[in-house]
Amino acid sequence: MKTNLLLSAVIICLISCSNSKLKNDLDKDDLKGPISKFTETEFSASEKFGEAHKEKQQYLISSKYNKDGNMTNQEVLSTLDSSAADHTIYEMQYNDKGQKISIKNIKKSKPHGFYKYTADGLLSEYDIFDDNGALFGKTIFTYTDNLISSETTYNKTGEIDRKIVYKRNNKGLVEELSEYDSSGTIKNKTTQTYNADNLVEKVISDSDGYKFVSTFKYFNKDEKGNFLKIVRYDKTDKPLEIIERKIEYY
Repeated sequence: MKTNLLLSAVIICLISCSNSKLKNDLDKDDLKGPISKFTETEFSASEKFGEAHKEKQQYLISSKYNKDGNMTNQEVLSTLDSSAADHTIYEMQYNDKGQKISIKNIKKSKPHGFYKYTADGLLSEYDIFDDNGALFGKTIFTYTDNLISSETTYNKTGEIDRKIVYKRNNKGLVEELSEYDSSGTIKNKTTQTYNADNLVEKVISDSDGYKFVSTFKYFNKDEKGNFLKIVRYDKTDKPLEIIERKIEYY
């Protein structure tokens, strides 16, 4: 999975996979057990002797969680030819209700992202500010049965930048994602199917007339039930990426 697609997948899971307002970040990410640190490293892959073979490191995400299961720190490292290309660390802050209220790049003096909630505790809005403290963008969420059904992102002048609409299966898992541009024209439609563990098994993405098909296989389940290796394949079953996971527990 390319870096921007991996980032998108992480963000989508964080904001749209929740089944109720009571879920913490570990639940939203479908991770099991009292995790204190979770690291994913992505490598490009090739096929050798009929098996997926790890090549160059492309990406690393390392996240720390508190004992409530909520993320407090995330380190993001993009690499090119094994040299550091981009290195960012984010910190998250919470209120006394355990709700995430802000996120900050530690290189900056102030938070750049702020979360707002409904009276029922559901995420209602996410606001982004520039370095001068001016509003840069806003995303508003709508719900059906306590599950996010759409998100609309506005630019700094209050105009719609894009809208994403989610359709879910009877388990509450996202099975279709449609993205529209500022004019209301559909730009991307993604469908997902799941395996017996409710993990994504196949993704079909149609973007501006180009169709991409990916399948995922999971390996090396630990004692808590978390998989430690994921391989992504293209439509011809050629391996594209390998993701290795390292998990530390309390």
